[in-house]
Amino acid sequence: MKLKEKRELLFRVLFGQSFHQEQDLDAEALEVFNRNEKPVSEEDQAVVRQELEEIRKLLPEIDERINRRVERWNTATMAKVELAILRLTVYELFYKKEAPVGILAKDAVSLAAGYGQDAAYRFVNGAVSRLLEELPAESTGGNGEGEAE
Repeated sequence: MKLKEKRELLFRVLFGQSFHQEQDLDAEALEVFNRNEKPVSEEDQAVVRQELEEIRKLLPEIDERINRRVERWNTATMAKVELAILRLTVYELFYKKEAPVGILAKDAVSLAAGYGQDAAYRFVNGAVSRLLEELPAESTGGNGEGEAE
């Protein structure tokens, strides 16, 4: 599975789980896998589940980082689409680190444009830009600042 496909599956599970908090991530993941247009192999399902478990364990740290960097919003009040995208992006930027920063930022904005309300992509772009300020300069290919898109 391509990283972008995995990222979208992870987003869809995180987003869906925000509506079914009593349901565990494994059950939510199974629903997403079953509704996916393309069949998801057992191996890919295992990879997604493993990363979901990592995100679940890191969620307090991830949310704290989002709350610290995003102005005028917090994880309790922001829209669920944007929250799921930012949680996934923070996980990938600061913990997973398997894709270039620019691609992660672009994919976050793309997910927001595809799944969010009209201005969601602008909000996510600004939030990701703020989050990028926490990365060391060598991670971003510059001074750690700049636009996400």
